[in-house]
Amino acid sequence: MSEKATDERSRLLLAYASMYGQTEKIARHIAKRLEAGGAQVTVRPCTDVGPDTPLDHYDAVLVGGPVIRQALHVEARRFVAERSAELSRLPSAFFLVSGAAGSQHESEREAARGIMNRFLEEADWSPPARASFGGAIPYTRYPLLLKWVMKWIAWRNGGSTDTSRDHEYTNWDQVDAFAESFLEILAADEPARWHGTK
Repeated sequence: MSEKATDERSRLLLAYASMYGQTEKIARHIAKRLEAGGAQVTVRPCTDVGPDTPLDHYDAVLVGGPVIRQALHVEARRFVAERSAELSRLPSAFFLVSGAAGSQHESEREAARGIMNRFLEEADWSPPARASFGGAIPYTRYPLLLKWVMKWIAWRNGGSTDTSRDHEYTNWDQVDAFAESFLEILAADEPARWHGTK
């Protein structure tokens, strides 16, 4: 690939917050799919993207975070609140990760989408791509009380109550489809970006 072709690849920032590692795993999986589609992707925790980092250095920004106590992780919330104006000017995407999103029950999956949509509405941000992904239950990394709370939640949602090992509920086909849909958004936006009209 020529130097010019390399320079013209979309430059993407994927900022994430993660509690026990599943959101980071999903973020890095998305990054690999986007890179396979020709993008240059920088993956960073939200806390590593300070207010002095200009987002307009990138052609697009993706943000992801897990649900903690029925709300988006505080680091992801803070990042979006601080950068909402910039996010609204760029092609952007958002993904939320939660146990409910991986539930066998549609009512729980709908509840996860509701958390996502309420957050975006309150943040006054309407990314053209958004998704709610099932996460994981890492029983082996939980403190004792949280382990038993999560066991009860898993039982209610049809998940595994075997606390001797970790359980993953991420639908990777859904994650891949999200990445592919964002590549399509970037491709549609490409003429404006390369001709300096943005």
